[in-house]
Amino acid sequence: MYRIRGGGLTDFVVSKVVMSVCALLIAGTLTGIVNASLSPDPENDLGDILASLQRTVSAIAAHEGECTVTWEVPTLPSGATVGLYIRECDATACAEDADMTVEIMPELHPWAWDGQPINWTRVEELDRVITCFEARSGDELALSCRWVLVDDSDELLMFVG
Repeated sequence: MYRIRGGGLTDFVVSKVVMSVCALLIAGTLTGIVNASLSPDPENDLGDILASLQRTVSAIAAHEGECTVTWEVPTLPSGATVGLYIRECDATACAEDADMTVEIMPELHPWAWDGQPINWTRVEELDRVITCFEARSGDELALSCRWVLVDDSDELLMFVG
């Protein structure tokens, strides 16, 4: 017969149970941290997309000359399709029940200039008539700067098409 002194076997079993519980707590905590870091944040991703658009528009404007650059509307990292809507100075990106709107400067005009002299009243009228430019993931936007004769003065206007 075995004689247990000082609860040696009991201490051994209790210590193994305690170590198992601690291991489960650590595993659960690490799982939560990994899930939080991998879970999609569509608003943050939409903000990144709009920031990329603004950087592109700013780079074109800084060129201070006529040019055209294409920019593709990306998908979210989750693969969700992004809807992009440009109205006067605002750009809105929507996906996965989230949306974000930012001001885009300089203003993007959503109409095609016909090469003829124009006045500011007509520019504002065209901006009102063509209220919104829409694109989806995979669509390429043509962002262009053009010298336009507006009210007898050359103005560098930006267009999206």
